Amino acid sequence: MKRVLAIGVLLVGLCRADMAAAQGDIAKRLASTGELRVGLIGSNAVLITRGPDGQYRGIAVELAQRLAAKLGVPLKMIPHETAGLYAESLKTGGWDLVMSGRDPTRAEFVVFSDPYLEIESLYLARPGLDLESADQVDRAGTRIVVISGGSQDNYLSRSLKQATLVRVKNGAEAKEALLSGRADVLGATGPGVYALAAEVAGSNVLAGRFSIVEQTIGLPKRNADLLTYIGEFLRDAKESGFVADQIRRAGLKGVRPAP
Repeated sequence: MKRVLAIGVLLVGLCRADMAAAQGDIAKRLASTGELRVGLIGSNAVLITRGPDGQYRGIAVELAQRLAAKLGVPLKMIPHETAGLYAESLKTGGWDLVMSGRDPTRAEFVVFSDPYLEIESLYLARPGLDLESADQVDRAGTRIVVISGGSQDNYLSRSLKQATLVRVKNGAEAKEALLSGRADVLGATGPGVYALAAEVAGSNVLAGRFSIVEQTIGLPKRNADLLTYIGEFLRDAKESGFVADQIRRAGLKGVRPAP
């Protein structure tokens, strides 16, 4: 009996050693510089915010911290000021993974995990505009303001038939476009639309969404085989309630955990 127990303990020890070695190999590949460098769009308030103390917060930060802790490496967040700068970074590298919407225009550089978050894309109509629902927007003469290079820009660029796009760099410019009459409708994430609606008196959040952005973790193509590891990590984050808790804590509207 003692011999059987000793063999069992040895096998458990060997199994743990193998798991630790495998984890170490994954950490070396995912964090090739010794720290986990995470790229994302810094102006996407659904994923990341910056407090008065200069510290970054939000679901992307919390999720990245959780992964870095699992890998046993330091975390380095790399927020890009605009969606355009973020898109350029996908070509040049300098990151180990990205918090990215699933977007076919980025598939040349990135392989995507299964989604962990779903973000509704909604329309906000300027004051006085006679629109009620999202399916009324794509008509001749309607001007839709979007953040250049963002998921909504990419989606609407592919799908619009009659309406035209007005591209701006950030939310402040989008607000100006609506107030000045340079644009009729804003197309943005649900949280972004509701936030701007609270600032623009008489504006109207249109009924219905025009798309859903599946938020994922993206890896460089050279690490495509590590998507299984990332998928297991995200599945645990969803099933444990971690993702749902982060949404509740941030008070995000139009956002939910991916199924």
